[in-house]
Amino acid sequence: MRKEVQGNMKEKPFDASLFVEIRKRLGMDVINAMNEKIASLKMQKDRDRDRERHCIQSEG
Repeated sequence: MRKEVQGNMKEKPFDASLFVEIRKRLGMDVINAMNEKIASLKMQKDRDRDRERHCIQSEG
């Protein structure tokens, strides 16, 4: 059991083995597709942020 770290949380919100069970049920193809989508969205977000910073610097 987890001791109080911050706030009122005294117990683990879930057991780490839950991730193993989810991964087994979904299968590696689905997990890989999810990872690729997450990475793609992150790269797009970074590009958008960089473009926005470039525009702000160009205006200033």
